[in-house]
Amino acid sequence: MASRTATKQIDIPGQKYLRSITLDVAAAIEAVYRSDGDHILATLIRLLGDFDVAEDAAQEAFAAAVDRWPTAGLPRFPRAWIVQTARHKAIDRIRRRTRLEEKLEWWRDLTVVANDSERRLLERHLREVQPPQP
Repeated sequence: MASRTATKQIDIPGQKYLRSITLDVAAAIEAVYRSDGDHILATLIRLLGDFDVAEDAAQEAFAAAVDRWPTAGLPRFPRAWIVQTARHKAIDRIRRRTRLEEKLEWWRDLTVVANDSERRLLERHLREVQPPQP
């Protein structure tokens, strides 16, 4: 027996999105992607200044919508939700990359220490000073 869902179209500032009583999220996300995907990507490129980062962030935001919208429901402004989520994802990615580069720089500096005993002493001291990172 085929499943039927009762659906209705809602108008959100000049755009139509599909909303169903059983939260047909896939159709809603597809509608947002088809109607606003280019605008979302252009907005992210303008905000982030990097095409690759913007594209990755948009993908992550749509994936987050797939995870979140079934339980939370369709947001009132889906395009804005995607843009804001993508922006936060990009900021997180940039922060992670910066932390990684700092750690690599620290490790390079550590390997410059010529004497092995000095290096071991420094490593032991740093383990005591720095709490373990998750």
